[in-house]
Amino acid sequence: MDEKLFVSRGGRVLRRMFPSLFGFIKALRLFFGHDSFLVKTGFLRSCAEGHPCRKDGTPLPWMNYAIICFLEERLKPSLSMFEYGSGYSTLFFAGLVGSVVSVESDRYWYEKLRPKCPENVNLIHQPFELGNTYSRLVSSAGRKYDIVVIDGHAREECIVNACLALTRQGVILLDDTHRRFPEIDQHLSRAGFMSIEFEGLKPGGITVDRASLFYRQNTCLGI
Repeated sequence: MDEKLFVSRGGRVLRRMFPSLFGFIKALRLFFGHDSFLVKTGFLRSCAEGHPCRKDGTPLPWMNYAIICFLEERLKPSLSMFEYGSGYSTLFFAGLVGSVVSVESDRYWYEKLRPKCPENVNLIHQPFELGNTYSRLVSSAGRKYDIVVIDGHAREECIVNACLALTRQGVILLDDTHRRFPEIDQHLSRAGFMSIEFEGLKPGGITVDRASLFYRQNTCLGI
């Protein structure tokens, strides 16, 4: 009998006899194998550090890995971005696009992040109150952006204003859409937007999270 076939059959017999043992061995490989998803993506380091990062410690957005991978491949220095909700995502995006305007409502987080921001980031502190200027910041300056990221307060109002501030090739990225926002879906559909959904783990997360990319034809991301 061929040796490989013998080993293969023996392995299947042992797996049927000791399924829990094989499951435990696979779990160990997931946590400690050099080619493991948890190791290569930096998931385990994110858990240890307490913030989203790659294996080498450089920052990642607290978004699922599917959308992170998509953005890494398609963002480029010629693009401009507006971001509602700053954080490690701001530092990540700053390394990929030409300029980032990021709005943060929390004073403590704003002060903590500001020294880390590179020159192509304009970090704005704007406290949030219903009806105040927070949601209108993206459109109030009369500037157009290629990408608007919304991961902050008053998402419906921010979406309405984001549509006014997009370039012709612009896209809107909305995170945490596993929490449904039917009004947003309806507004963007009426405005002619289509969507792509991205699901998966976030760095250091334990649940399946979703991000939605809203786009029209001939976008800056090549979709």
